[in-house]
Amino acid sequence: MPATTTSTTYAAPTTSTAYAAPTTSTAYAAPTTSATYAAPTTSATYAGPTTPTAPTTPTASAQPVPMPSVHMRVLLTWLAVFTALTVVQLAIGPYVAGFPMLLRTLVITGIVVPAVVYALVPNLLKVRTAALRRLR
Repeated sequence: MPATTTSTTYAAPTTSTAYAAPTTSTAYAAPTTSATYAAPTTSATYAGPTTPTAPTTPTASAQPVPMPSVHMRVLLTWLAVFTALTVVQLAIGPYVAGFPMLLRTLVITGIVVPAVVYALVPNLLKVRTAALRRLR
């Protein structure tokens, strides 16, 4: 096989592509057409100089409040569960009084658990965070 020298350079993709037909040899054949780099045609408009803004310094209220300890989370969760159980028992207790104990527990926990997980505990954590930020 005669030795051929080919120069392969990187060419950015353009809208037209050249395809080299496969040959019978297993060696890689670079395309014979030369590709030129075409700069993007989109133009950006210059908006003029921008006014510099003063760097903001973190204040005491912007500092993150540390995560509550396990004991604080237990206390907040207990407070939320106790409150929710008391309110639900008072609200629907007379309506589920005749139900068997397991069905009554299922109904009450079906109301209390989502209320505690999705509403009460996150709001109690927000109140705790706000109180701690005010104290700083």
